[in-house]
Amino acid sequence: MSPSRDASSDGLKRIRNPFLNFVLGNPLDENPSDVAEINVEAFNKCLDLIDDVREQQTTQALLLFGEPGAGKTHLLSRLRGQLERDKTAETLFIPIRMVTSAGMLWRFLRRHLAVALLRNRSFARVIRRDRDEIAEIDRNLGIVLGNLQNGVQYADSAAWLRGQELPDEALKSLGIAGAGEDDEQEAASRNVISMLCALGEPVPFVFCFDQLEALRAHQEDTAGFFKLGQIISDLHDSTHNVALISCMQTSMVPVLETVVQGADRDRMLGRRAGLRPLTPTEAMKLVQARLATVGELEGRRPIKESDLKDLFEPDGLCLARKVVVRCQEVFRKWVDEPEPPVRPLPDELEEKLRLLQRTPRVEDSDAILRAGLPAVLRLRKVRVAPTGRANKVLEGIVGDKPSAVALCNQKAGQVLIRRLDMAEKEWKSTGAPVMLLLRDARNGIGVGAAKTRAVLERLESAGARLVSVKPEALAVLEAISRMLANARSGDLTYNGDSVPAATVEEWLRGAMPAAVEELVDEVAGNRYTPPDELAGMLMDLLGRAKVIESEEAARELGRGIEDVDACARRNPTLIGLAGGSRRVLYRIVETHIDGDARD
Repeated sequence: MSPSRDASSDGLKRIRNPFLNFVLGNPLDENPSDVAEINVEAFNKCLDLIDDVREQQTTQALLLFGEPGAGKTHLLSRLRGQLERDKTAETLFIPIRMVTSAGMLWRFLRRHLAVALLRNRSFARVIRRDRDEIAEIDRNLGIVLGNLQNGVQYADSAAWLRGQELPDEALKSLGIAGAGEDDEQEAASRNVISMLCALGEPVPFVFCFDQLEALRAHQEDTAGFFKLGQIISDLHDSTHNVALISCMQTSMVPVLETVVQGADRDRMLGRRAGLRPLTPTEAMKLVQARLATVGELEGRRPIKESDLKDLFEPDGLCLARKVVVRCQEVFRKWVDEPEPPVRPLPDELEEKLRLLQRTPRVEDSDAILRAGLPAVLRLRKVRVAPTGRANKVLEGIVGDKPSAVALCNQKAGQVLIRRLDMAEKEWKSTGAPVMLLLRDARNGIGVGAAKTRAVLERLESAGARLVSVKPEALAVLEAISRMLANARSGDLTYNGDSVPAATVEEWLRGAMPAAVEELVDEVAGNRYTPPDELAGMLMDLLGRAKVIESEEAARELGRGIEDVDACARRNPTLIGLAGGSRRVLYRIVETHIDGDARD
């Protein structure tokens, strides 16, 4: 394999290699090198699905499958582009990477539907009912959509639409009711989704479920597949204008067929579209499309068909990913770049995990813990068992001691008190001697929340422990979930080949980041870190004030200024401290992309 070199100028070394990024991470990303002829049959089946939904006003589903690297996300990007360019027929495109847990699926879908409606104010295009008409269907939804339409209380209204918990004062200001416990929140999210879809009729709402493999917490876990099958069947019965496209690897289709049964299976898997590898002709069209994005080439052809010939042996087909990886190498040699050193796989995985980390929002803490913590505990061989009954609050029983686990990220007040009371009842019924209450450290309990503190003190005296989960632990936990999801779906690569999930799991066992290691030890009962009560008070204060002088904070909390400053210094990921003689405290800004819109 030797590249055809058309010129030998030093200027070649400055030409961008158009084959470096061979994985399209998100259907919302632009793909200037798309080749319409590639997988045109599967693409047309997606368009036919949407046309049938539009014309027949009947919700329908399609399974899109292919080998890792066949271009499922590329196809979704092409579909999104085609729908956006078609000005004669309105649609709402809702991309969803399925990194979540089975128990939160309705809430997960609600958040992504809301993000799609909020993106570029799409709600103004697809929902054209007036506020009073919407209010007749649902008062809360009428208020929220009316506010969004008029730009009134936009931030709180958008947060409600995404399913976020709002403080009591915000709910009161909006004039709407708050959410209840988990089962009620799932049911409420299902109802909101159904109503939003109905309000958008006849516009097709196109849900694209990418990386279905990410629904598995481990290799044997199929609860997410089963639940998604139920949801697709439910949407089929409760809506008329929804197109549901599910994407997964070919090898996982038999598992899905086994898990999803009856009417759910017929509706989810009745229509299918398979992606196939490239022919040599298609491969060269892809190569030329990528080269065309580099104007400096000025018509030169650094890659010939002969450079790729061996990839198509023996059956005349090759995955797009392998073609692009080969072209990356050929192009590099053509511009006379030195061959980069081969990084060991552990170093590559460490870098990939680092790049996936970002500070998540407080409202995403429950979802991250539910999706990521069981997987990490399993990796560390910590025993995780169900509670043995249909509990609403408890997540499971952890460790050999054992401990019941509950998430309690509600704002201090009556909602949190009700959740703690329910957790206590369920905990006593399990017989576990300890209950762990996991709470985002940024979700502070203010100095004035006397009733909430009293309930926590009562629970602690009975054997409960509050575990403060720091943002750095959540960031790593979310990154681990994403990395495992990419591996299970075949999208995690090393030198162009997919890295098996088992390989990633084995690496994580020996290279677990310290932040998550500490959390696992806390949950497993191998360490105990007393909650930093003052940090919680300061986080509550900064949640309202954002920036405050140390002296004023000390006065409001009834603490010494030295104590306040020391608290900030020992919690640098929560609280910033700046200034000289008049120091100020500020809340560390979160970097999470809004609503996972681009995940």
